[in-house]
Amino acid sequence: MSTSHAPKIPRYHRDTLIEMNFPVYTARRDAAHARAMQILREDIPSCSDSRRVDHYAVCERLLDEAIHATRHAQLNPEGPLLRYFQLLRDTLGLNLVLLRHELTLDKETRALSKLVADPSVELHNIDEGFCASEGRLLGCIESLLTFGEPLLQKDAAARLKTFSGDDRRRYDLARKEYDEYFRKGAAAAPRRHRG
Repeated sequence: MSTSHAPKIPRYHRDTLIEMNFPVYTARRDAAHARAMQILREDIPSCSDSRRVDHYAVCERLLDEAIHATRHAQLNPEGPLLRYFQLLRDTLGLNLVLLRHELTLDKETRALSKLVADPSVELHNIDEGFCASEGRLLGCIESLLTFGEPLLQKDAAARLKTFSGDDRRRYDLARKEYDEYFRKGAAAAPRRHRG
């Protein structure tokens, strides 16, 4: 009598490196997101244009870190958290481009003023448009943070419940290390991964 077997679906086992590193990647994801939120909410609103460029670039890299870690901290390669991080990173990237363009336009206004009588009127109007766009996008970023924060907290809480005692110890240790690492500005150096 022949028996047909359904093809086996590959699954991860507890002793694989992927599952063993879930706590560390989860800590990395959580720390990168927390640091980006802190910069976006505390530092960016009150600093100069040139400092905002630096802060946006750091936040973009922090979100690259969160995306990279999320991909390694879940069995499902896509998911709502990953899409949230990508959307937030891309929106930050837009603001970074707008702000860089605004700063370039300001320099061009000064350079052009040597050639024509008064280029500043038209260019000032354009500059104000970019400035207003950055402000509107900052509002969008805050809305994304308000949407994503509970999503991340829910995922982290559910994940922590499944961790063994040793997993939780490793998460706590890694989270402390990554918090310090990102606080010291380690995300200021560009990363190779981008998703």
